[in-house]
Amino acid sequence: MNTTTLLAHRLLGALVLALCFGNVHASMARPDLDHFYSSRNRYLYTPKIVCCKNNAKFNDPSTALKLEVASADSSIPRVDENFEIPHVVSGHSLTFSIYSSYFWGPSANLKVGDYWYSVSEIIGKVDAVRTNIMLAMKGNMREYKDTLLLDLPGLKKTMDSLNSKMGSRLFSDFFSSINLNLMHDADSKVESIDLLTLKEDSCMSNTYAKLSGIDFKLNTDSVHLDLGPLKKDSPLNAVVSFDFKISKFKENPELNTNFKSFVLEMPGLTSENTKGWPARIKEGNYKIFLSKDGAKDNLELIDEIGEVYFSLKGYYWALDIVEIPFLEKKEFSYGKSKYSIREIVENLDEYLHIVQYGVDCAIGDDNKINLSDAKKVMDSIFVKKIPLGGVSILNRTLRDVRKEYDERDFVKLYGDSLQAVTGSVPLHEGKNYIVLKISPQKLMYLPKFDMNMKNTQRFEAEVDVYVKILIYLAKGGTLVYDALILDKVDLSLSNHVYSMGVGMFDTKFGDGHEENYGKLRYNASINAKDADSVMRAHPSMVVDFDSLSFKVGYSVVLPMKNKGGRDKFTYDFNRGEWNVPAPLKRFTSFTGEDLLAHVYAIGNALRELRNHADGSATADSIGEAVKNVAAVVEKMDRVVFVDTTKYNSNGLVKNMGAKYRRSFGDVQDFAEKFNSAWKNVFGTKGLCKIEFLDAKKKAVAAERDLFKGKIAYAKISFDLDFGLRPDFGQELVKILRKRLAEFPTKAQVAFSRDGKLTIDLLVEFK
Repeated sequence: MNTTTLLAHRLLGALVLALCFGNVHASMARPDLDHFYSSRNRYLYTPKIVCCKNNAKFNDPSTALKLEVASADSSIPRVDENFEIPHVVSGHSLTFSIYSSYFWGPSANLKVGDYWYSVSEIIGKVDAVRTNIMLAMKGNMREYKDTLLLDLPGLKKTMDSLNSKMGSRLFSDFFSSINLNLMHDADSKVESIDLLTLKEDSCMSNTYAKLSGIDFKLNTDSVHLDLGPLKKDSPLNAVVSFDFKISKFKENPELNTNFKSFVLEMPGLTSENTKGWPARIKEGNYKIFLSKDGAKDNLELIDEIGEVYFSLKGYYWALDIVEIPFLEKKEFSYGKSKYSIREIVENLDEYLHIVQYGVDCAIGDDNKINLSDAKKVMDSIFVKKIPLGGVSILNRTLRDVRKEYDERDFVKLYGDSLQAVTGSVPLHEGKNYIVLKISPQKLMYLPKFDMNMKNTQRFEAEVDVYVKILIYLAKGGTLVYDALILDKVDLSLSNHVYSMGVGMFDTKFGDGHEENYGKLRYNASINAKDADSVMRAHPSMVVDFDSLSFKVGYSVVLPMKNKGGRDKFTYDFNRGEWNVPAPLKRFTSFTGEDLLAHVYAIGNALRELRNHADGSATADSIGEAVKNVAAVVEKMDRVVFVDTTKYNSNGLVKNMGAKYRRSFGDVQDFAEKFNSAWKNVFGTKGLCKIEFLDAKKKAVAAERDLFKGKIAYAKISFDLDFGLRPDFGQELVKILRKRLAEFPTKAQVAFSRDGKLTIDLLVEFK
């Protein structure tokens, strides 16, 4: 349900409740119930309620309700809008599928009432109704001595009004029942009251009970199940359940619900239906359990598969210690769950047992692996924590474990866009290495890459796990499964990139439309030279683009078209820097880090001046002069380094744990952040100015955000008022000249009569 619709339902619900509550209790009788309460304790945490046909004390102002009701359940799972229920296929036509997707969401694969809904929409609708029922219960409960009184007739009237005013689809069309569960003291028996068909005699008069929970049973008919070789229609029981929880809040009890489960049960699929599968139903009927972590079911591998075929467990430790550049967190997300590379392989291990079983079943008397027979078993693979994207097999066997293979030679046995599978893989006498590729799907890498790039979070991730199975074929035709080797794990991350820093400049990709942005591709192959060596990651990274604008501030230095896509940005992992296209190379010699090194030199020169002043001070002059230099040093640090304890703090560099990261983009952004930090820290107008010069060292002007001329130099000027004495100022100039002489920027340093330090840096782009 979209936000607007949900909000409208809730606002309308509140209005209806306000209209209903005024008259709901007008004609109630008042029997004396005091004898029910004499031996009861206060209910602050585990209250009892009395379900009354005719509740006493409802109109007594002295028993006004002090119950606080939460309007939203934070424990409800917020599944992705595109989340699909495993194996459940939408049964509507293509035309209606398009229509329902437009009006009801992108993944409408469950029919409730007369309409199709996504899982996200179903949970949203249930939550909206749950909120209104909570409000209705609040309006029909009263506190009397040590007990809560629940007025069932009043609750019925409120529910009827809501159903009528808000439209029947919200309740009776969407739900077949909404059961309020009450647990009785005497025998712990749970009594369910259907709020949709509530009657005055639905509950025994004046009976103690606990609020146990509430179940929302959806108005579903049947579903079509597609489990590979088995395709079957089954009735569907779908129930969303909540527990009640009452806690103390500001001296008043607070009534809440906690999400318990969303269970889909298919009575048409039983253990009898699944005979011959590599999996079996643990008990009862097939069930799917939906939670914030995704979907689980009650299928399990048959014992023979778990015991006979090989596992990758021996490689788990090796994957834990692999270092992958830029992936500080080796965890990938599916839905709201996170998995390390090791955990991904652990989950795929279960699929691998089924794949081995399928290959084994497909080996005929002619010692060939019949691919169509293998596919039949693959089709029965069921979804666990991480959905399986595909299973492929090399269409030949290898005689040696060290032999390479071509990616184009794999045949897909399971997954999307699967063509008809024919042919076979022959086994040869002696050693045969069968190569399998198993690939999970819908994985994301969420953390940010630290490489001076923007929009480098939320990568689409692909993982391919390659294994080699050693099968020994004896002369008499006897087959022996001898070993299983983790050959490699290929990791591929991709994302749109709309800008990246190059030297002191900013590269903007495309024309502002996402489909034209640069495409970052990061690949890492995790493998070992041989079965006994340590596994290592071998990374590569590239940015493809169609066009770019090489910019500083808002002005373009160099526009560039990439005809045929020949030019790329490639990362050199040995040197730790980007290789850029040839037209940009002359601008990469001076970087933001080089610029920071000059600023650090100013700070270090001030420290040296402080030591000089402290060492040369006499008893008469040690006071304010030295204190002033020390204060300048402290202020300069505040200009340079971000104080992460303060919100909106100044600074050019921030500490990111074990490393420092600059907080500015291009050189113009540096100047703006420097000037802002200087003014906020020193209280005076410090000036950092940027000019671009041509080969004759004349200024190149920008017209209509485009530089009119070829840039050969950048001139970076600082005009700083430290408030130093003239003698200290001259000493600072001497120190700075020595320090900046080490840099290739031909620094010019001077101290003026009015006490200002000027520094000019000239950067040449060769």
